[in-house]
Amino acid sequence: MVTKARSGWCFALVAAALLQVGHAPAAYVQVGLPLKQLPQDHAYQQQIRAFLGTLSEKDFAVERNTFTVGPTNAPGDPDQLFQLWLLSLWIPSITPVAQAAGGFTLSALESQPGILLPAAPNTSDQLAWLANWDYPGNPYRGSRAIKLRAFVLAAVDLMMLDALYEHAPQGAARSDYLGGNLIWIGYTYSVVKDILPAEVLAAFEAGIKKQVLRLNKWGPTGAMTDMDLFAPVGLSYIAQASSDPEIKQVAQDYSRKLFSDERYFHPAGYFVDNGCFDTSYNGISLYFATWAALSSDWPFVREALNKAFRLRAHLCFPDPDGAFQGPSQMSSRTSAPPPSDQWNFPHRPYAAALVTDEAFHLAPLPSENTIRSASATVINSLNNDLAKAPAGESHIWKESHWYSRRNFAYEHYQRGTYARMLKLANSPLVKPLYRRDENFIREFEKAFVITRFNSYALAIHTGPVGRSVGHNGLPYGYGGGELAAFWTPPAGSVILGRRRGVQGAAPRFDSYAEWRSWPVHAVSGLTAKDELISSTRIQQPAVELENTTTQCQVRVSGLMPKYNKDKTATGPSGLFYERQFVMNSAGLKISTALKGQDEERLTELYETIPVFLRNLSAKNEKACTAIEFCSAGEWHPATNEYGKGVDAVRLRRFAGEVLITFSQPRRVKLSPADWSDGYQTDAACRTVLVDLLEGDGQPQTITNASVSYTISAVPASTKPAAETSETPAAQQLESAKK
Repeated sequence: MVTKARSGWCFALVAAALLQVGHAPAAYVQVGLPLKQLPQDHAYQQQIRAFLGTLSEKDFAVERNTFTVGPTNAPGDPDQLFQLWLLSLWIPSITPVAQAAGGFTLSALESQPGILLPAAPNTSDQLAWLANWDYPGNPYRGSRAIKLRAFVLAAVDLMMLDALYEHAPQGAARSDYLGGNLIWIGYTYSVVKDILPAEVLAAFEAGIKKQVLRLNKWGPTGAMTDMDLFAPVGLSYIAQASSDPEIKQVAQDYSRKLFSDERYFHPAGYFVDNGCFDTSYNGISLYFATWAALSSDWPFVREALNKAFRLRAHLCFPDPDGAFQGPSQMSSRTSAPPPSDQWNFPHRPYAAALVTDEAFHLAPLPSENTIRSASATVINSLNNDLAKAPAGESHIWKESHWYSRRNFAYEHYQRGTYARMLKLANSPLVKPLYRRDENFIREFEKAFVITRFNSYALAIHTGPVGRSVGHNGLPYGYGGGELAAFWTPPAGSVILGRRRGVQGAAPRFDSYAEWRSWPVHAVSGLTAKDELISSTRIQQPAVELENTTTQCQVRVSGLMPKYNKDKTATGPSGLFYERQFVMNSAGLKISTALKGQDEERLTELYETIPVFLRNLSAKNEKACTAIEFCSAGEWHPATNEYGKGVDAVRLRRFAGEVLITFSQPRRVKLSPADWSDGYQTDAACRTVLVDLLEGDGQPQTITNASVSYTISAVPASTKPAAETSETPAAQQLESAKK
């Protein structure tokens, strides 16, 4: 049973808000205005303030009543029961109902310290939701007093934002901020229209239209699309509630950009963050995109969301113990892979499943008993919410734009969904992609190539990454064309590209000093001048694809960038890089080649292969990958000292084995130490370093360097009954070649 966790959602919301400003020099700080009266610069503001002056404490008085379980828990309407169960996953907070009525009057709002609000502006739409909630046991449905409370909070926010933008924006005049406000202002507007006098409603609409046109003039920021996606949700509510054709057109055109323009949405299926795919922040994008898909009738939103959840499914690899892993090295700012993306609150998967079958496996069907008990769960929660609501203190208005509390899976539920879920209970759609009985070779708009054969699956990232020097002086994503994941059914993920990101406090973000340990599939090295060269900084490699039904070839190439000694900028190096991937049912063959013109004197140069060890919290010892080298026909535990003449690397995890077999013996060692995340996950990795200089450590120039190897799953039938390490190396290598 999935249960609601009220504790913690607030922390997640605040933490996410703080993380969002990672690109800025300083953390986000709320700003306000030193006003003692509501703004009156414009006619609509004057009209609203005059109306507020006519309202007394009595107009806001709410008689406290108890929620009761309505008749919908009777058999015969499974859709309503299931819909209520969805509500139980994420129940709105209605504590502003318990606030003193006097706090909503004009005399209380306007004070010497500033404009005082009895509740946060973003609670306006929770009040509006309560007054609009069509449930027999809701004693507050249609309440004028509650609608007026909602109107006050939304209208004051609207008026103050307008004044802030016009007089002292302090960095808050941004479309990705305003979009958040439009969610609660827009929804509240759609609910309270019926209790407002015509002239007040017209004033409210004029103020809202002004902000919609302002948003359109500003346009999307294009830096962090997850925040840009606030706007389509609010615009959809405003457009549906308004009869103004200009508002309707602006709402649709503005939203279309965010779901169709490649500056904001890559056709491979991800929302762009600082020029690339941030696998963690993409979860917030999915949250608001799903909401917009349900709250609007815009087909372009659903088309994009279908692509987004399709890609997400292809990047979530199951371990034998039920955990899911995925790559994150291409992320612009954060560390969590797609299975652990942000804002995956309990209702999001079910909301997504209402939009696309690509998310169907994320929404398991609850038991009938769980569904039947949901009504009581919801009612008890709401009653407890009011019973425990603090008296509350008014707070001076400040700009705020983050919001997550509405349950859009419940609100936009489509009748017949529960019957469809029952019908598909035994469908492959209910299983995660890699638990289904299907093989495929799929290309995602030259950003990913992802394949599944009987014995393994892999993901190759060929898409763009962001600039080389971003927040904290670190790169936005590692790219260049790389193996992002290699997975087998018995071993789970054994090769994964990962990163910590650029945010948080040291050592929670990436460090140039540990470049040898970066868990990325790359060519990286140092010049004699201590300049870092890496294929990871090729922002967009040239990509060539050649596919058949049984085999796929991917070729990536580009000029490798070089950081200066201080890591403050990159320029071109003298090394041209090319990597070819050939994959079929036997395994994956990788060939990497470098060409130079004797321009770079190098002290180190490696082909790096990122081995996923485990999540540090995993209790199963078999969840940790064991790494061994084979030299002269003998297997030995891998170390950070060179193994000379290494023919192969063996990776053992859970009950599976994977072989990396070199076309000729190589000098190979492990990175200096294990790498661990410690930011958003507890993933640990170790990087295999294949020496491409094959020298004595003295600086040297190169005209050509290359390495070729295959990666394959060891069939279970080739393993002896005894410990796998006792398998004769020659026998195992021969089996791998076959």
